[in-house]
Amino acid sequence: MKYPANIIRSIEDQEPIESISAQGLKIWPILRNVIFDRLEKREIERKKTGIKKVFSSLQNYFWQVKNRNKHFSALLFTDSLEEQRIDGKISDKIAHNILKELGDDILLVTNTLGEKHKQIQKYAHPHCLNTSYFTLPAKWAKKISPIENGQILKSINQTLNLDIDFQDTINLFFTYVHIFDAYLLKAKPNNIFINCSYSILHQALNYSAKKQDIQTIELQHGVISKMQSPYMPSKDISRKTYPDCFLSFGRDEKDRISPNFIPSKNIYPIGHFYLERMKNKIFDKKTENYFKSLYDKYEKIITISSQETIEKELFNFVKKASERLPHVGFIFVPRKDHTFSFKNKLPENIILNSKIDLYTNTRFSDFHSSVYSSFASEALFLETPNIMINIQGLSRAYFSDVFKNNALVKFVETPEEYANLIQNWMPNQSEFKERNDQLFEQNNFEAVQKFMKILS
Repeated sequence: MKYPANIIRSIEDQEPIESISAQGLKIWPILRNVIFDRLEKREIERKKTGIKKVFSSLQNYFWQVKNRNKHFSALLFTDSLEEQRIDGKISDKIAHNILKELGDDILLVTNTLGEKHKQIQKYAHPHCLNTSYFTLPAKWAKKISPIENGQILKSINQTLNLDIDFQDTINLFFTYVHIFDAYLLKAKPNNIFINCSYSILHQALNYSAKKQDIQTIELQHGVISKMQSPYMPSKDISRKTYPDCFLSFGRDEKDRISPNFIPSKNIYPIGHFYLERMKNKIFDKKTENYFKSLYDKYEKIITISSQETIEKELFNFVKKASERLPHVGFIFVPRKDHTFSFKNKLPENIILNSKIDLYTNTRFSDFHSSVYSSFASEALFLETPNIMINIQGLSRAYFSDVFKNNALVKFVETPEEYANLIQNWMPNQSEFKERNDQLFEQNNFEAVQKFMKILS
C-alpha cells in the first residue's frame, strides 16, 4: 500500500517542485503538508462551516481584546486539543511549565477549533487571545499571490485524483503573512512558541517571524515517525516556513527528524509535563471506585484510542475481538462522538465515549490499543503496554521505527490474534524505565528551565 508520506516522497523525487514559487518564496514546503493532510483524510467527509461556528468565530475575535496591543516577550500559539485541567484550571498539557516560567511575559494564543472560547477565569494563564483575531480578517481580505510554475501542481492534482485549490491556499498563506507582519511589528516579541507548526496559519507565522528576526520554537505534540511527512522533507528547498528550534519529547527525535526540516543541534528534549503529572498522580476515591467497579465485572480492561481516518474499521475489529472475550472490558475512545451511527448496537463489554480521559483510563488499564494514534508512546510512559492493531498495514508503517525492538509493544493482524494476545501476554514490567528514557526526557520542569537559559 502507498501511504501518504511515500506519495509525497515520490513527488519530490519525480517533479521539479523546487521551481514552484509565489512572491519570491519557494512554496513546496507549504503545499506538501496540504497534500499530505488531504491524502490522510481522503475518506473523511469535508463539512462546510456551520452558522454556529461563524458566530463562535465572531465572539472569539473580540475575546480578550485588551491583549491585542500589549507587548509580551513571548507568544504561545496552541489549540484546545492540548487543554487539560490542572489544579482546577485549564492549562496547556505540553507548555504548562513554559507558561509558568514566563508568567506575565507570555501571551497564550489559543485556537478553540470552531468552538466558543471559555471564560478567562477558567484558564490558569491570565493573558490570552484567540486565533480568530488573525484568521477572521483573512476570510474577507485575501491577498492575490500568483503561483509560478503552477502547472506542476495541476499535474499533481490529476495524478493523485485530488481537487486542491493550490492558488487559494497560497492566497490564504500570504494573507496570514500580511496580518502577522503588522501584528509582530507592533507586538515585538522575542520568541514565539508554536504547537504543531505545519498548519497554513503557523507556517505563515514562522515566515513572518523570520522576516523580523523573531525566533520560533515548535513544541512536539505527538509521535514523530518516518510516516509523519511534515517532519520528513526529502529535499532541502527552503526553511523559511519552518521553526528555528524544536522542543521534543525525547532524544530519539534528534536522529529521526529530517535535517531538511531542522538541524539536530536545534532539537532540545524537554519531556512531557502532563505525562509526568499523570504518572505520579494520586486519584480520588470516585475515580478509583469507578475502575474497581469495572474490574469487579471484567478480568482485564483495554483502552483503545482512535482516529477519524480509520475509526469504523477499528471499531469493527475490536467488536469482533470483544465477542470472543466477554470477560474483558474495552473502553473505546473515538475522536468525535457523533461520527458513530451504530452506538445502540454495542456489545455489553464495549464502553464508547469520546469524553473519556485517555490518561486516566490508560493508567488503570491492562493494555492500550490503537492503529496509529500518537498516544501509543504516552501509554508506555504511563507503564501500560501497547497492542497495535495493524489495519491496512498502518501500525507497522507508522510505528515500526519508533518501537523497534520494544518488548512492550506488539502488533496484531486479526481479531483472533488480538483476543489471544490479550488473554495470554504477560509483559515484563521492568522494561518500562529503559524504554521510557529513550522516548521521553525526564523532569520537564528542569529541562524547560535549561532551555530558557539558552534562549536568554
